[in-house]
Amino acid sequence: MEAHHVSGPSILAVTFTNKAATRCASGAAPGRRCRARFGAVVATFHSFCVRLLRRDGERLADLRPGFNRKFTIYDEDDQVVPAQVDLQNLGLNDEFMPYRAMSSWISHNKSRQKGPAEVYGRGLR
Repeated sequence: MEAHHVSGPSILAVTFTNKAATRCASGAAPGRRCRARFGAVVATFHSFCVRLLRRDGERLADLRPGFNRKFTIYDEDDQVVPAQVDLQNLGLNDEFMPYRAMSSWISHNKSRQKGPAEVYGRGLR
């Protein structure tokens, strides 16, 4: 920071885990100086992106109609509940397909941008 005349608020340290972000922010990472005390932003990838979306999310509405800053992030347990409810509504329980497996299967297809029509056939909407 001193050698290149960079102010703390101009620094962004992005980590992949909360543990790493905490170490970086507290200066506990071996061989590293604490940047957070100088005003640097230290965050996980996910928390930084959420921060951006909460601040500037309204601008994304042009690309994704209806998007705004008021969104909910579901954790793994939250994602399983809809699968559980759907199977129970069909009279099935987790012996038919474990709820987490169903949630994982849905996630797998979504990440490949497959909708119900591609997965089940063209007759579904």
